[in-house]
Amino acid sequence: MYLVLSIGGGKVKSGIWTFEQGEGKVLSFGSSEQWGGDSPEELVVASDTSIASAVANLSTISNRQPNKVILGLPESWVEGNGVKPAQTKILQTICHKLLLKPQGFVVTPEAISHYFKNKEGDLVSVILVSLEETQISVSLVIQGKFKGNQIVGRSNNLALDLEEGLLRFNYQDTLPPRIVIIDGEGQQEAKQTLVAYPWISPEKQKRISFLQLPKVDFAPENLEIEAVVLAGSQEIVFGKSKTETLVE
Repeated sequence: MYLVLSIGGGKVKSGIWTFEQGEGKVLSFGSSEQWGGDSPEELVVASDTSIASAVANLSTISNRQPNKVILGLPESWVEGNGVKPAQTKILQTICHKLLLKPQGFVVTPEAISHYFKNKEGDLVSVILVSLEETQISVSLVIQGKFKGNQIVGRSNNLALDLEEGLLRFNYQDTLPPRIVIIDGEGQQEAKQTLVAYPWISPEKQKRISFLQLPKVDFAPENLEIEAVVLAGSQEIVFGKSKTETLVE
């Protein structure tokens, strides 16, 4: 068995998974825990709490907790094929104190994009919005290609925050008429805000291009962990560079 630990700007979530017929399969999900975003000590406590809940949620009893872990990281923590020095120190602290052995990492927004492509086909186009307490993460996927990720601080209007994130892509063509909300509290309120926003008004069309009002959906619960496991298990099987360059 393996662990998965997905770290965001202000939250961390875990799971336990294994290989089944050559693919990663999640066995249990841990709780979503908050942390301050820059304190290794807070992240250690939050990660430990989440992992403990994942162990408690296992349907089968195991006499030991797995210690090999795949990490899901924000795009801002990564540079090239490696983790930035400051974030490497944070990860070293977590792995040392929790006795974890990192097997590699994936960039979580890219992993989620890959998950949608894997499930819906090579031509999937979607706007992905991950909610956190103080920020949102906006990813753009066009015909199966990940166009990048933008982090926007939360205001009192989620629609304006999303619009700001989309504008930062400077994407000149028509945007996908589909928005998927991933995790986070207050999803129903978030959906209502996005559905009610005048995305195709003449004023908006000068800045951002939708041909029709976008449909707003919720991602399946725990999709983030499923996506990191899907991508991370392939990292292990195929031995990609990001696995090799992770500093243990």
